[in-house]
Amino acid sequence: MAGSRKWFRYTSDDLRVFAINMDESNGEAVGNADMAIADDGTLDTLPRNIKARYAMYRSLDGTVTRKVTVTSATATIATLPVSFDVASIDGNPAVAVILTSYTGEAQTRIPTGRDTGLLDGDAT
Repeated sequence: MAGSRKWFRYTSDDLRVFAINMDESNGEAVGNADMAIADDGTLDTLPRNIKARYAMYRSLDGTVTRKVTVTSATATIATLPVSFDVASIDGNPAVAVILTSYTGEAQTRIPTGRDTGLLDGDAT
């Protein structure tokens, strides 16, 4: 269930810094870095060719799952919180969710109109 949204500082694996918007309580639960006042309006958003790293949290009964973006380039499954509590909402009781997996960042290539430069007999 999405709640309040907030901008966080996302550091890519190659140490570039971007802004990323996510659910505030989930982002804070895994220790994501807030955008600094000096960053407001000066950071680009995460490019589409970068798939952000994330952690999956699930309740013991399997009814509640949270996929949480992890903004730190140094985070590992060993450094993330083992669990956090999801507040009660819409009449549903509060529930603890437990870390089940961590997926690292993935970058895709950006296509360009250039070729590799090998001589293949044509003009382009």
